[in-house]
Amino acid sequence: YKFVVKIVGDSMMGKTQLRVRFIENKYDSHYIPTIFDYARKNELLIHNNVVNLLLIDTPGKDLFYHYVSELIAKIKTDVNILCCSPAEVR
Repeated sequence: YKFVVKIVGDSMMGKTQLRVRFIENKYDSHYIPTIFDYARKNELLIHNNVVNLLLIDTPGKDLFYHYVSELIAKIKTDVNILCCSPAEVR
């Protein structure tokens, strides 16, 4: 199985840390804005099935989003993960 996973949401919601934690099993408390990044997690074993993932980390909408928004919109994904804060009401 192959899946493309896009992580989207506002800035400073932990999108990059979610990807880093899953791929590298580590956490970095320093905030560095993401412009666009992707990482592969190959041969993840789920219920005796090999699953290949491509995780796409997108920028928060208030930072660099306008530079890469067309590219992000064109990426065909199997799964979208939305990261947001329930504390922020707009």
